[in-house]
Amino acid sequence: MSDAQRGNTTHGPRVDEQLEQETRGMVQGHGSPHAEPFRETEPLPDDTDEPAVERAFRGDGARDGDAEDAEQTGDGDE
Repeated sequence: MSDAQRGNTTHGPRVDEQLEQETRGMVQGHGSPHAEPFRETEPLPDDTDEPAVERAFRGDGARDGDAEDAEQTGDGDE
């Protein structure tokens, strides 16, 4: 196949085939194109999440400062 038929003159047919293989998952749409789970992004909390979700996202739940904040705002279990 000539360059004019391929519609690409910046690289050769071997690179075209390699690029086609690399992007096949994205083009066909069969799930995520990432093979490694660590490349998936974590969802970020937003203003529609409950306070428990936001606390869990910040760390291991309540921290030392959170108990004092609850007492000051009246959110304690009193």
